[in-house]
Amino acid sequence: MVPDRSLQGEKEIQMTKLLRVPEAAELLNISQKATWSMIYRREIDVVRINRSVRIPLGAIEQLVERGTVPAARR
Repeated sequence: MVPDRSLQGEKEIQMTKLLRVPEAAELLNISQKATWSMIYRREIDVVRINRSVRIPLGAIEQLVERGTVPAARR
């Protein structure tokens, strides 16, 4: 079988897990209302599919990384 070369040179799409707002809120240990507020203020990336809102797992990881404060060294 010959591999399909029709997408050669095209950007490869990497699929990531998409979470619903309640799932993301639980993962972050915050309320759903707080999660919706972050979405409204555009503090977290979302994917809109028709009327559905999904949060990529990578966006949550980035949010945690941005909010991480290193421990003070003594």
